[in-house]
Amino acid sequence: MSRLRVWTIGGPATASTRLRIHQYLPRLEADGVAVRVQAIPHGYVQRLILRASLGRGDRLLVQKKLFAPREVERLRARCSRLLYDVDDAVYLGGPRDAERFRAVTASADRVLAGNAVLAGAAARPERARVLPTPVDTERIRPSGRAEPGLVTWVGTRTNLPNLELVMEAFTRARVHAPRARLVVMADRPPGRLPDGVEFARWSVEAETAILARAETGIMPLADTPFNRAKCGFKILLYQAAGLAVIASPVGLNRELVSPEEDGFLPDTEAAWEDAFTRLATRPGLARGLGAAGRERVEATHSVGVLYPRFRQALLEAP
Repeated sequence: MSRLRVWTIGGPATASTRLRIHQYLPRLEADGVAVRVQAIPHGYVQRLILRASLGRGDRLLVQKKLFAPREVERLRARCSRLLYDVDDAVYLGGPRDAERFRAVTASADRVLAGNAVLAGAAARPERARVLPTPVDTERIRPSGRAEPGLVTWVGTRTNLPNLELVMEAFTRARVHAPRARLVVMADRPPGRLPDGVEFARWSVEAETAILARAETGIMPLADTPFNRAKCGFKILLYQAAGLAVIASPVGLNRELVSPEEDGFLPDTEAAWEDAFTRLATRPGLARGLGAAGRERVEATHSVGVLYPRFRQALLEAP
């Protein structure tokens, strides 16, 4: 079997790299697959050196990076099999990004796409395989110690503007449910923190701790082309922890949440306010919805369930 090289968009602390690559590495190693993971350097010369290190028999998985078409051609000539992993609508950054996305997805032997929207955007959709982002259901588990009324949002600074969509609804809900509190966890604080809202800086340990404390997780999204291509990992994370979910009915969210079964999909400010209020004032509601979400995510999006699909895509013959 040829060697497997993986070029990532960042290091283990980068969300997509940590979740879509590093979570699988122990299983690949246990299966005897020799993997070498390297972060893609920013400089062209550094990338030339990295490309020159490829062996002709190597299989290469490139994560999310958009190379110039000529660079893609040279890269494809250096490896026995080229795979491309994508979990965001990177092609929406402008004409240059769209051209580069077409080039790499046309040359790739296989595209691993986080959802069907991304798979359909590939230059050769027939070569794309939908591979959702997995969640570690062994590390993230229901704690049984949830604090009544505690809501959380976990994300990065680029997604903080989506929170503004529901801040007023949350503030109004606290009039009827004063015990409701919201912890925003990110790499930087939002622009404002209304009463009942606090900020916590993200780390793996802090994320685990807040998921153990919260009853409800939220994923508000503006309805944009980019957001319609999101993979909904926040929802999976919340479900793994046994949290009830409130999410905007945008893109994949509509498939990951079943209203009244494991969460809510409010489409107006009034509906968001109602969902916040119901979960904060009805003891046991969040627990029941969270249990259903946990059962679903274990069956469909755990690392163990998705690993065989990941391995097959990497190692199947060209």
